[in-house]
Amino acid sequence: MQKIEYGDINKFLVSIGLVLIGLAVLTPYLYLKEDFGLFITTKEFNEYQEPIQSLILDKQKKVAFIQCIINWIPLVLALSGIGLIIWGLRRWFERQSKIDERFDKEIMILDLQIEKQSATEKLENISRDLNEIQIGESKKPNEIQQKVFKKYLDVEKKVAELFENYSSPNFSIYTDIKIDKKYDVDILLRSKSNKFSDRIIEIKYFSDYLQANILESALNRLNRTSSHYFKLTNKKIVPVFIVVYNKEKVSQESIKKSEKELSEFVKGIDIFKRIKIEFIDENLISEFDIKSVLKK
Repeated sequence: MQKIEYGDINKFLVSIGLVLIGLAVLTPYLYLKEDFGLFITTKEFNEYQEPIQSLILDKQKKVAFIQCIINWIPLVLALSGIGLIIWGLRRWFERQSKIDERFDKEIMILDLQIEKQSATEKLENISRDLNEIQIGESKKPNEIQQKVFKKYLDVEKKVAELFENYSSPNFSIYTDIKIDKKYDVDILLRSKSNKFSDRIIEIKYFSDYLQANILESALNRLNRTSSHYFKLTNKKIVPVFIVVYNKEKVSQESIKKSEKELSEFVKGIDIFKRIKIEFIDENLISEFDIKSVLKK
């Protein structure tokens, strides 16, 4: 169990409950121990002055009333005390369960962070992306494929270095990791406090023109990964989709069209309510302001 957080109000409830149970035990003892001035002879009573006699008679009446209810007082005190203790412990248990759950989630995410992709897995992921882009196209010569493959690696490395070199005080940065041995993540930004949400960053590079079906496929993959991450860790998350393009092949009109299509695509998807989508010219990667991605 994580460090116990009992809470002042819960301590108060349980403490009051214990006091009431203690009184339930002491009340009969103290009552029976006291004679209340009842054992006084008529002779002694007559020797007192009128005001004193009135006080004695009044005291006897009150004692007679208490005598009628004395059997119920310990029961009421005991039940009230037990009720307060149960209430306080229940409140504490609910609070502690949430703390333990959060602690368990933090342990789970720590396990995720250290699971790096192997070099082979990284190459397979890039090959998958390039194969998607080439669907419907004539196969390019092997030499050109290798050149594009190298370019893809270089682009992802440059984007990753942007975040690594920024040294954000609010995030821990992890690149090329796997979640649950199943979901590939290009970049994970894990917040160091509850003030910021975690970021899962998907990078997509197009050496030729932008393809809507490929962009949507990448977003679907980001959706699955982000949803699984949220379910696993219960931490707030901002998905980030970075599209790097070749300025010589992609016009501004094409970018605007893609932005509009992607905006429509993400509507109604809960995990994408705060998604950030960025289009970056491959020649201007070093000039990209990553603060736009790290803002709350």
